Amino acid sequence: MLGHLGQLDHAASSSFRSNDELAPRSIGSFTARSETSLLTARGRSEAVSVALNIRPLLEAEQAAGCSEGILTVHPPGPSGQQVTVGMQLHQNTFSFDRVYSSSCEHATPPSQLFDDYVKPCVDALVDGMNSCVFAYGQTGAGKSYTMGTDLDHAE
Repeated sequence: MLGHLGQLDHAASSSFRSNDELAPRSIGSFTARSETSLLTARGRSEAVSVALNIRPLLEAEQAAGCSEGILTVHPPGPSGQQVTVGMQLHQNTFSFDRVYSSSCEHATPPSQLFDDYVKPCVDALVDGMNSCVFAYGQTGAGKSYTMGTDLDHAE
């Protein structure tokens, strides 16, 4: 009986040793792969990226005479992309990492949003890292539209 316990103890300790030897290599390769996928997707290594998705006007907004004329999306620059909102006397300019819109000049098509921001977060999550996709805005601003666009064609 003692011989069997000794063999079990030896087998258990050798398996612990082999796990300890593998752990540093696993963590190292996992970290490098995850960081690479995040860097490739955004083009830089920032912990937080802010994107703006401009939803199209609703039918009710169009019927009320609303237009997208008070919104100007500027071409991307080295520090991101700017959007100016307002008329001549009352303008505000905001900076984003990227701007998405199906109707504004200089904006990336909204279909790219998932590939640029969400997919890298999901890939990192699968690799064991923490990820968060956060949609913020007032009621009716387009959060659900942004997160659930093209549900009619989902499989």
